Amino acid sequence: MNTAYSKQDEKDISVELKLRALHELQTVVSDIDKIKVLRGELPLEVQDLEDEIAGLKNKAYQPRYRNQKLRYSFKQQKDCNQRFTGLDYKIHRATKQRAQQPRV
Repeated sequence: MNTAYSKQDEKDISVELKLRALHELQTVVSDIDKIKVLRGELPLEVQDLEDEIAGLKNKAYQPRYRNQKLRYSFKQQKDCNQRFTGLDYKIHRATKQRAQQPRV
């Protein structure tokens, strides 16, 4: 109710009107309390969303990291294979030269 009452008018107001006004006031207070609760829960919800975003970023990063590790591992394997091939060639050449040298 949006009616302003004077002291004299207040005496004349029926109990029913007083109860209606009280009910309306309680409804408004209840709505305000709900808003306060929602406002209080909002930081928690924001934190939950930030945690979820961090988790998704981590999930997106892990395959890239594994891919990078695999590439590095393949490169190391390739380097080892090249060194082995070079050593194998040197051994083969040295063995061939030894075989061609006259025995004393």
